[in-house]
Amino acid sequence: RKSLSVSQVQENSNKIAESLSNFKLFQESTSILFYSPIDNEVDVITLAKEVLEGIPKIKVIFPKVSTNGLTLHTVNSLNDLTPGAHSIMEPKENLPHWNINDLDLILVPGIAFDNDGFRIGYGFGYYDKLLQTKDIPCIGLAYDWQIVENIPHENHDIPVHHIITNNEIIHC
Repeated sequence: RKSLSVSQVQENSNKIAESLSNFKLFQESTSILFYSPIDNEVDVITLAKEVLEGIPKIKVIFPKVSTNGLTLHTVNSLNDLTPGAHSIMEPKENLPHWNINDLDLILVPGIAFDNDGFRIGYGFGYYDKLLQTKDIPCIGLAYDWQIVENIPHENHDIPVHHIITNNEIIHC
């Protein structure tokens, strides 16, 4: 991923965002957990901005790293994000918390995914802990070459329900 050019990231991210925005689950959601991309992950920031500016029925939520994992916070604009843990853009301190039980959809980044929805993250376990909390629909976002045949997993690993790539939608 790190070898991708800015234009390659944007071109592929735009394809993925278009598929995501046309996906029924996304269209029916009123609260969505986005993420701030790092190291050329699929960029959903432009989509988050479009939602913030044009779809008032959807609450835009971003995660923030805390001592217990991730806390969730509503944002009203991208100006509500600031560099945080691991230099990832995350909500500022004073923003309202959002209860995970009130989420309709979680967008999940990853290094690799398999067709069963299992993923490799960065090894901190933030998303696994978050996803264990409640059975909320999750969509993994990845470039098509990030889909591999099999990802070894353990009992605590939680698969995503769908994966959207720049070329397909995988229902896990």
